[in-house]
Amino acid sequence: MRMLTFLIAILLFSSCQSAKNKEIIISEDDFLYMESNDSLFIYVYHIVDTENSTPSIIESIEFSFLDKNSDTLILKQDMEIVFNNSYPTGENSLRNTQIFNSAIHINDLKGIDYTDTKILFSVKTDNKIQNVTLQTKKSKDTSETNKFLRLFPGIVEVAPNSLEFQVFAIRTMPRSGEYLPSSEHLRIFMQDIEQKTFFNSSEERDFLQALFTVEPVNVGNYFLYKTSFQLPKNYSINGLNRITYTIPSKPITYQLEINYWKK
Repeated sequence: MRMLTFLIAILLFSSCQSAKNKEIIISEDDFLYMESNDSLFIYVYHIVDTENSTPSIIESIEFSFLDKNSDTLILKQDMEIVFNNSYPTGENSLRNTQIFNSAIHINDLKGIDYTDTKILFSVKTDNKIQNVTLQTKKSKDTSETNKFLRLFPGIVEVAPNSLEFQVFAIRTMPRSGEYLPSSEHLRIFMQDIEQKTFFNSSEERDFLQALFTVEPVNVGNYFLYKTSFQLPKNYSINGLNRITYTIPSKPITYQLEINYWKK
């Protein structure tokens, strides 16, 4: 059974506009390709993960597989948005994450090698269509944990002192023997940088001691971890906060750390 994971760095593209209009640049966007466990499907992800004061919001994406020699159209398909989150990281900055997904049956590719072909992406941003053509290629492994799960954090303010913490997980490679040792699937540690107060979601809580599956299981699938908490009265949430997300799995523990700003 072949297990192939591909990352494609999108080519920088800027539209020609007059001096009065703000230049639109597509950059720092990853396209992720994975072959399913049964080799019947190719999962395609487009990941937008940017941080600035006014992030551009992608409205829709359509992609086309082209014959690399003749540019003949092999397949055209829309991508569905599966994760969309934005939160402040500083007084004048936002982190915006949008993840699009599509599944392709291997028969629809008509025998072409999807690891060595051309893809045309039509990206609609701010009511403007931008076309980007790129060449697929094999990627290098980046880190030990990224071999198995790609993780993206999110946070939602439910109420003035109540937050929902999210982790969007994409299974990129199978991991045998991986498990969660209790019903705690997502742990949060949050600290106010100025006041040094902190919140630990594990404190004074009992969890069911049993073996649970680390989701998602199958390559190419995704899963949204989320948990909500009312922060304690002694926690100062004003200003800069540092949040550590932990999926307390064994033998590998997955962690993410973000800055979260609130006044």
